[in-house]
Amino acid sequence: MTIIDDARRRDEALGDIDWRALPEGVRRDTVAAPSGPLARLVAGPDDAQRVVLVPGATGSKEDFVLMLPILTAAGYRVEAYDLAGQYESAAAGPERLTPPRPRYDHRLFVDDLVAVLEAGRTPAHVLGYSFAGLVAQQALAERPGLFASLTLLTTPPASGQVFRGVKRIGRLSDAAGPRTAATLMLWGIRNNLNRVGPQRLAFVK
Repeated sequence: MTIIDDARRRDEALGDIDWRALPEGVRRDTVAAPSGPLARLVAGPDDAQRVVLVPGATGSKEDFVLMLPILTAAGYRVEAYDLAGQYESAAAGPERLTPPRPRYDHRLFVDDLVAVLEAGRTPAHVLGYSFAGLVAQQALAERPGLFASLTLLTTPPASGQVFRGVKRIGRLSDAAGPRTAATLMLWGIRNNLNRVGPQRLAFVK
């Protein structure tokens, strides 16, 4: 059995989960950031060691919803937030910056992460998922005192072309610009290429 086989087995054992339903003890709030208010899930006591979970560009704070009770039971305060422009942080974005900027960039996401960390107890353990791993590495390089540790989860080595290894579209992806890449992602979700259950598909749609 490979690591991927084991991960698939564990994922299938979860069954079809309602990703909008929060586990007991998890609450919603917002945290102020330069790009605007960011929607957040919080669990655990305010005075505990902090764990901050940051989703990738195509995810949301709900990616971590099953981890929150586990980490809280281990004694941590756990937070997961939506990036600017993402799900319940859709109103946050570059037009809310001072001064406003015309488009999203790494600086926006790094500054938002720093603001999230500064809003609570530090240093904090941070997990960056996919694109957020790149953001978190830059934040760590600039503000190491905010970090107790950094964990990278399926983070690419650099920004840019991340589709090369994808079985169905990898060979065509070098010609794809950012707009085409986003369109491919949406197409994959709408056509359920990952073959997820109905509840998960309804949530991401």
